[in-house]
Amino acid sequence: MVDMNEDISLLAALKGAKFEASLITTFNSTLPFYEEVVLRRLQAAESRHNVVLMDATQCARSWAKPSLRPRLAGSTYTLVPMAAPGAFHPKICLLASKKRCILFIGSHNLTLSGFGFNREVTTYLDVHSGSAPAHKLLLTHVWSLIREWIQAQSKALPSSVLEAVYKIGQFVIAFDETHSEQHDIRLLGQSSRGPTLLEQLDGAVTKPPKRVVITGAFFDTRHAFLRELEARWPDASIKVIIDPDTVKLGGPPKGLRSQFVDARSLWDSLADHYLHAKALLLDFGDSHMLVAGSANPSGPAWLGGSRANFEVMLVRPGINVGDSRFASDLAKGFLASPMTDAALRSMPITDQEDENGNEEKIASMHIASLAVGASRVEIPLSDSPGFTHFVCYLQDGSRTDPIDIQRSADGGAMMELGKNAPAARWLELTGAGRRSLLVIVHHDAELNANRSSSSTSLFHAALANLDFSGANIEVLIKKIERAIFSDPEQVVSTSLGGAHSDAELNGSVVGHPVSLAVHIGEGVTAHKSRKRRLLKAGSLVEVLDAFLYRLGQGLPRVTPTPAADESQPLSEEELVGTEEEAATQTLPSELEQHAINAVRRRLRQLVTRMIRRLNMAWAEEMSAKRAAMAKTALVQLVAVLSLIREFRRLRHFPHWRRMSGFIDLETRQELLACSMQVLFGNSYGLLQNICDDDVHANDILEIGQTRGLLAWLAWDVGYSLLKRIDPLAPKSEKDELVLAYSYLYELLPAIALDEEHVAQLTSSVRMTAAPSVDESARVDSWLSHHLELGLEVATAPLTVFSDRQGIRTGDLICVPRSDPPAFGVVVDVSEEEIRLSQLEEERTFKRYAWSTANAG
Repeated sequence: MVDMNEDISLLAALKGAKFEASLITTFNSTLPFYEEVVLRRLQAAESRHNVVLMDATQCARSWAKPSLRPRLAGSTYTLVPMAAPGAFHPKICLLASKKRCILFIGSHNLTLSGFGFNREVTTYLDVHSGSAPAHKLLLTHVWSLIREWIQAQSKALPSSVLEAVYKIGQFVIAFDETHSEQHDIRLLGQSSRGPTLLEQLDGAVTKPPKRVVITGAFFDTRHAFLRELEARWPDASIKVIIDPDTVKLGGPPKGLRSQFVDARSLWDSLADHYLHAKALLLDFGDSHMLVAGSANPSGPAWLGGSRANFEVMLVRPGINVGDSRFASDLAKGFLASPMTDAALRSMPITDQEDENGNEEKIASMHIASLAVGASRVEIPLSDSPGFTHFVCYLQDGSRTDPIDIQRSADGGAMMELGKNAPAARWLELTGAGRRSLLVIVHHDAELNANRSSSSTSLFHAALANLDFSGANIEVLIKKIERAIFSDPEQVVSTSLGGAHSDAELNGSVVGHPVSLAVHIGEGVTAHKSRKRRLLKAGSLVEVLDAFLYRLGQGLPRVTPTPAADESQPLSEEELVGTEEEAATQTLPSELEQHAINAVRRRLRQLVTRMIRRLNMAWAEEMSAKRAAMAKTALVQLVAVLSLIREFRRLRHFPHWRRMSGFIDLETRQELLACSMQVLFGNSYGLLQNICDDDVHANDILEIGQTRGLLAWLAWDVGYSLLKRIDPLAPKSEKDELVLAYSYLYELLPAIALDEEHVAQLTSSVRMTAAPSVDESARVDSWLSHHLELGLEVATAPLTVFSDRQGIRTGDLICVPRSDPPAFGVVVDVSEEEIRLSQLEEERTFKRYAWSTANAG
């Protein structure tokens, strides 16, 4: 952590780094500088979700000057004008990814001067899993404060813009069990409600300071903040460092005990740089405290009230002044000579109460969103009374002639953009008077496209280039394998309340500091699925969504122009009745066969890697770690099974059929056997571990998906309860059928009770079945029999499954004295004993008495 402007560079922090999102808060901004310099660096760092929060009055001023107007706001990044009782004045830069977040908190605006020429103060924190607990907690508090500020704008912002800002939270790391001590760095934040900055500072100061040095660039008319400090700390010496050439004094500094110091004589080497830093250095005699950030020494910044600013400051107790260049410079003020009364009287007075006080507001600001495919912007009557015409400013800098504003039934303004809608950047509404309204147009389609992650883009690019040649398929599998097992942004929820997921959607913020008093309301209302997804973020989300939707259906794909002797791939309906055509297909060429073999090896490697992950999770002895590993493995297994399912479907396409498939039977059986034993085994399977760790495990989406896909895989390898077990059959044949029964009886009851899982299993089986009339009939018979039997097992009383006369090999029996009830498949039965199979073990019991005879 460093805190001196010369030592810190946002652009340097972006060099070579990778981030998913950025959010910058600023009072004023040179938006062309942001677009041409900062945004380009952000995009080079793969940050595709970029948001700027800017004071609304200052934002309107930017539009008043053509040279300051943005060109990309609303299309390439989200710009939100922020209203506050006084000024929206915090300076935060948040660079976020799921593994690492960087914070800049200080005094610098989003301007060229703020980034390199002014005398500023900035604190830089790199927060990750190995960071100090206080830094982790500070990151949580920063995001809570930003949400508080956005919540204050919720009535004025379209839902899509609100959602765009709130989605930044998906990339803010959530840490468990964070804490801080009295001596740790902490955040002070001021909004329109809750304690003021000074009240929060009181909680950090355990005793009155002996000496205080303050610096800032703006003071209100009554110097209310300085007078309040003098009253609270009557014995403290207070020095105020200012630059007489640039400081804005709202009123004459009369009747103050505080002494003003000329920064030009104190820091003569920096005299030609605008003093814009805001800070306090408190000397307690035995220690020092540095308080630095965005708040000037004014009443609106520190004392709240009807003209309260939104601000942020960082408190660093116990700072070693010698270790901080900025603190050392401030400390020079303790012994500096004060300015003379004549020098103070010679400085101009601004009569400003806050930073926006006397600035003419050129126009009001409004945000409108343009939905995908829409061409009309609508504004409520309350925000648009009296306006009759509008001008549309386009991306290339041109503008339309004035266009009449239409009115809806409730009086709201309706601006039809027509063919100009895609290029519209902002609108200017006018009426009979001189008043105008500026409307920033946010394009939902463009912003959503920009937010696609880099890994998602690569994945879709691979899909788009899928040309049925075999070689491109191998490239696609490589990308999917990395997404499944090596995605650094992948986040799997470890508990019901973690990872900003459900709590974020509900608008609740956990663990915010008492001094901050952050209270978030409902926020953006989102449709909630009945199931809770373990996988929260990462490119694997896109992989799963794509493959569960079916590869090649609903995703962009470029299909090569067919040669004269080669037809286009047929749909499943077109394939019906053509299943015998494979005999007439020519064998693949040597080059094609090489590519096919590479794909087979890649898929085999993928399955082997999945089996290794499952076994690693199963072997873990620490319960909490085992549950976390189990959840990750579960998500990965869904992806691997989905991929296998799609390649099993593709084997029926004409071009693929001559290649005899990609995943051999032995590989599929091995994955099924390992998955069943590790997940459902009686010796504490992983699903039981997940359920013990999470009382809401039944609502986890991936558990149901796993059951459905494993049941599909059982069907795919030929397992069926329709095959009766012959007690006299060879042992190997009988053992395989008993295992098939065990797997299906384990999976089907839970599937049959959930219509979503029934639909998934039905769709998976039908899409991978051979496209023939006979096979369709066999599929319908298999599904009907197995789902009916699963429902019967799930709903029948336990007495149905007790030992009884006429029991046969393959029947399902409730294991005696099992609690909760467990079931086994009958392997052998005689008048005296019965032998049961339970996935990975067999046990023998005496008939009726139900005492264990021996263990197999």
